[in-house]
Amino acid sequence: MGLLDGILKLVKKVVDSVLSEITKQINRVQNEVLQEMTKMVTVGFDDIWRGEDADQFKEKVLKMAVPQAESIVGICSSTFSGINQAMNIIQNADKKVNSIVSDLASEYAKI
Repeated sequence: MGLLDGILKLVKKVVDSVLSEITKQINRVQNEVLQEMTKMVTVGFDDIWRGEDADQFKEKVLKMAVPQAESIVGICSSTFSGINQAMNIIQNADKKVNSIVSDLASEYAKI
């Protein structure tokens, strides 16, 4: 059992590292992409660019690019949740298996 416990701990560390990186990527998309795109076409935009082209650009950013970035955040968040849930399932299954094996060993010891 010691080897399997060690492997599970190693897997947990790797999964934690992956989850940390996903969180960083979510934050990066939210802070460096979404906020900046929105700020670019709202704060002072009309003061520096006006007209039909400006309106079209603004509309494309707000109706196409922003939803795509939000979709990326959603996909990353779903991936994070799925990986986290899978790790929890694995850990719970490991605990149950250890308990069952321990119970069986106790029963065989009685024989």
